[in-house]
Amino acid sequence: MTSPTPSAATPFEAAPDTGAVPPASSAPPRGCGGTSSPGRIAWRRFRRDRAGVVSAYLALLFFVAGIGAPLIAKVYGKDPYTTYGQNRPGLLNQFGFPIAPNGGIRWPRRRCSAPPVRMPQPGGGVL
Repeated sequence: MTSPTPSAATPFEAAPDTGAVPPASSAPPRGCGGTSSPGRIAWRRFRRDRAGVVSAYLALLFFVAGIGAPLIAKVYGKDPYTTYGQNRPGLLNQFGFPIAPNGGIRWPRRRCSAPPVRMPQPGGGVL
């Protein structure tokens, strides 16, 4: 395919200047929903997602707490390198495992006044 060339029958002439306003650019003004970068579109969609924003703040909170962990340890007076369970006899056995359930923490038993729950059996009867 060849590009068109002006023929001798119709010579190329420029249009006379009439003082008209030149046409505006083809790109729409910024912020009017025109062409945006994929990153800008993704950021806009992310800001609308409430669960995503809450999760991002939660992740940021954990990150800041991790960065500030040495300061938090100094404020509470705990050394992160001290093994407290091995210093108190009766918490761990000879292999380093807790002797009692829940790491040796004994919770007081609650007394319930509710009747015991009856579980249905596969045969249709109730225990």
